[in-house]
Amino acid sequence: MAQLEPIKLKANELVNIYAESGIDVGTKIEVHNNGINIARLYDSLDAPVASSGYDNITPNEYLTSVDEPDGAWAISDRGTILQVREV
Repeated sequence: MAQLEPIKLKANELVNIYAESGIDVGTKIEVHNNGINIARLYDSLDAPVASSGYDNITPNEYLTSVDEPDGAWAISDRGTILQVREV
């Protein structure tokens, strides 16, 4: 499979990773933070609310989703770049 285009997060803009990447929801993914700022990742079908749990992903860090995720969302206070791939 060809490498997907990076997802560029603008400051404080919530992004649906599956919709942005074109990967089918429920597919296990790996997210690599290629940017210079921290992002927050949410495992959620719908847009997360303020009280939702999340994982921080620091620059140059990789995170892998659960085997069959409900969805995935990302946000960054300062913006960053995420590279996503199917696992």
